[in-house]
Amino acid sequence: MADEETLRCGSKLISPGPDVDINYVQAQCGAPASRQKEVVPHYARRANGSAYETGTITVETWTYDRGSGRFPAVLRFEDGKLVSIEFSTHRQ
Repeated sequence: MADEETLRCGSKLISPGPDVDINYVQAQCGAPASRQKEVVPHYARRANGSAYETGTITVETWTYDRGSGRFPAVLRFEDGKLVSIEFSTHRQ
C-alpha cells in the first residue's frame, strides 16, 4: 500500500484501514463528485513465486472535489474497505 493519506470531512479525519468502509466514508463525507466501479481478478503468489488467480474483488474509486485551490481526493475501496487516499494533481 502507498503512503497513507488522511482526508478531512468536516470535523472527522478519514484514513484507510480495515474498519473504514464505504458506508462510513459516505456518512462522514457525503456523496463523491464521481465514482467508478469494476470487478477485477485477485491474485496470490505460490512459494515458487508464480501467481495464480484466487477470485475477484470489487474495486471502487471515488473522487471528491475539495474546492478551488485544493487537489481532488481520490479514494480507493477494495471489497467495500478503504485501502488508499491520494490527492490527484489532475482535475476531473
